[in-house]
This record gives sequence, C-alpha cells and structure tokens, in this order.
Amino acid sequence: MKTILFLFAAFFSLPALHADLVIYKHNISITRTGGGAITKSKTTGWTLLDSINAPETNALAIVAVDDVRRTFIVEKPVTTNDFEIQSLDAGTPKTYTVLAIYGGGFRGMTIKGLDRAIRTTSGTNTTPRTASVSGSDVFRFSEDGPPIFDEYKGNATFDLPRTQAARTETLDMDQSIQKIREFLVAKGYTEN
Repeated sequence: MKTILFLFAAFFSLPALHADLVIYKHNISITRTGGGAITKSKTTGWTLLDSINAPETNALAIVAVDDVRRTFIVEKPVTTNDFEIQSLDAGTPKTYTVLAIYGGGFRGMTIKGLDRAIRTTSGTNTTPRTASVSGSDVFRFSEDGPPIFDEYKGNATFDLPRTQAARTETLDMDQSIQKIREFLVAKGYTEN
C-alpha cells in the first residue's frame, strides 16, 4: 500500500506546474482478497507536491488517513524509478495526463486526468482538476504466506483551499505536512 500511495503522489509532479506547492485530496477504495477473506477499506488524505523541487524524491509526500481507525501516516518517497508520466494528446483542446506505475511482481496502477487551467493565488497551473485511480497489487506479507490481491479504485481532486493557504503563508513541504498533522490531531486522529 505504501508503494502504491507514493506512486499515486508522483502523478501530480507534472511538468506543466510552475508554482511552489500543489495539494490534492484523495479518496481510494481498496478491496483485499486472500488469506481466507475478502475485505473492503478506504483511505483518504492528501498528496503534496513541491513543484520547485520536483522530480526530487523530497518533493512528494502522502498523508494517508484511515477514518475508521482514526489514524494517519505521512509517507515521503524513497525512489521515483517505478512510474512514468505521459501527456496524451486527445485532439484539440484535450490533453490528458496519465501515470503508469510499474512495480515488482504483478503490481500496477493507472491514474488519468484531463488537464485544466486552475487559477490560484500565485498564478495558473495546467494540471488535472480531478483524476481517476484504478489498479491492483498482488503480494505476500511474508515469503511463505498466502498471496493477497488488492484492487484500487478512487479519485483525486485538486485541493484549492489548502494549496492557496500554503502558498499565501509561503509554507514549504514540511510546514504544510505539519499543518495537516495539527488539523488531524485536533480532530482526534493519531499518527502511526
């Protein structure tokens, strides 16, 4: 799950971005099959990109929230070698940004969004306003454990209020993450 969430964040490191910090709100449903059961869960949270530092690994972060358990984790990427971002011309004036994620084993995820001009306090970004998320992941928790199959489906939406607040206050990545941490802790969430 960590790998998938990190790679999901990479989608928003689009070459067209020219502002400092971009924040997306994400919502992903997960269906897990294996180990004698089928379970469903959901993760919400934020994907943050410091576009000035992109594509450096320090430029991306995920805040993944488990609303049922009232917990959250903050993940920063270790590597950016497992994905590819492409801009696809679908005929004037449609351009889509697609992220293909290549993982070990049978992992894969596709994230696709139609590029739009989005005005913020510090200018205009050309980036997906919304994006669809789909994919799957086959893995084992241990070498001799049963195979587990996760299916992902969801969306991401440009978080204009958080992006504008971060830019107005000239927050960097770590300061923005800290504000989200404080927001979640004030609502009774615990960081894992």
